[in-house]
Amino acid sequence: MKHNVFIKAVMLLFAVITFVSCEKFNEDEVVENKEANSTLIVRTRAAANDGTESGTESIISYPINIYVFDESNECVAVSTLSSADDELSLKLPEGMYEVCAVAGASADSYELPTQETATKETVLTLKDGQKHGDLMTANNTVTLEYGGTNTLTLALERKVMLIESVTINNVPASVSNVSVSIHPLKANLLLDGSYSGENGTSKIELTEDIDGSTRKNTDGVYLLEAVGRPTVEVTFTINGETVSYAYTCDRELKANHKVFITGTFTGDGIEMTGSISGVEWAEDEEIVFDFGGMESGETDDNGDVESGDVVQGQAPEAGTLYKGCYVLKSEESETNTVVTLMSPKDFNEWTFDVDDQTSIRSEMNAALLELKIPEISGWRLPTLAELEYIGKEKNYENINDKIKELNESLTDKIKTIQISGNSYFYDDGEIKSYNVVTNRSTTITNGKTSILRAFATLTFTN
Repeated sequence: MKHNVFIKAVMLLFAVITFVSCEKFNEDEVVENKEANSTLIVRTRAAANDGTESGTESIISYPINIYVFDESNECVAVSTLSSADDELSLKLPEGMYEVCAVAGASADSYELPTQETATKETVLTLKDGQKHGDLMTANNTVTLEYGGTNTLTLALERKVMLIESVTINNVPASVSNVSVSIHPLKANLLLDGSYSGENGTSKIELTEDIDGSTRKNTDGVYLLEAVGRPTVEVTFTINGETVSYAYTCDRELKANHKVFITGTFTGDGIEMTGSISGVEWAEDEEIVFDFGGMESGETDDNGDVESGDVVQGQAPEAGTLYKGCYVLKSEESETNTVVTLMSPKDFNEWTFDVDDQTSIRSEMNAALLELKIPEISGWRLPTLAELEYIGKEKNYENINDKIKELNESLTDKIKTIQISGNSYFYDDGEIKSYNVVTNRSTTITNGKTSILRAFATLTFTN
């Protein structure tokens, strides 16, 4: 009897264990079902030029590589959209995800990460001999509910600028090679669309045109955006020796701009002038600059800088004089100090046609040549921001008082450097007039009602 009871007890225990095991199996089955019941659909579109999703001006670059990261930052899915007709649909468990998209980066040109190696901070590394393409990125987060379907539209933003063309005219016959370098640039683009590093540089080689005196490159070069106000450097090779002319832009060069560089070597090689026209995908802007320097690209016996405007040494402070020019600003960063100078003289005898920008520009260029200080290159019209700075809170009065103070210790007085009234400036591709006393834009007139004072930007390396 006891034996039968023992057998029944063992059988009952076995049944309980089997039942529990079956229950556990069913729970696992439900988890498996949950993993297959949430759907993420990813679509892409180009962002508008204001960064919103409403624009359609930009054309999306393909292929588009999509990486999906879970809450633990592990990459759980990788896929590629090859054309506008493609749509990505993924089965994922419920939870929160971050989706990163990189457009314009093909496996032929870039070392693309796999699902096993991808992180949001992965650098998009170019393969040897390859160049950047029209890179765009986007990222967004999405929360998936169990059994639901979410559609995520990613607005792709361009992360590069395009050097559309570079042309240098009137190159001397003795020059065997011409190149243009731009630096510093953002060094790397990461998978999540952010940049890293600020020591990037790009060198663009120019080839001889049919006329023999023009060198150009019209291939179109995509570059990551510049760090602040970059330096553009033109280098001539003459009998194996190099001569460089450097210019620091008076504004930043951001991604999503097309840049045209045109320079003309004039006279006996003392000075070079040129222009960079930036075309944002929706708006136009222009930057005008001068290149200058002796053939040797060296300093003269007195230590005066004769080539370009990148200077070694201690930067002057704002409110002081540098080579007879008033220092309007002296802005220090980790790597350099950018100094803004005003010419000691001005010009205000104009005969141009007030309705003809070509006529205005011609007289302005001639006046700049008269106002320049030979040992400093890069003389230009001021920007609106610089004139607004002078007019802000009557800052021009402080500047004039400072100049009066400086004059007391000088034999050669510099009273003509004082600021008042209307001044010409360059903005959005046009020459305009601004009154620093009233802080208002004014109508351009000829005669003597508005003055031109030349400005220059020097970069002192720290």
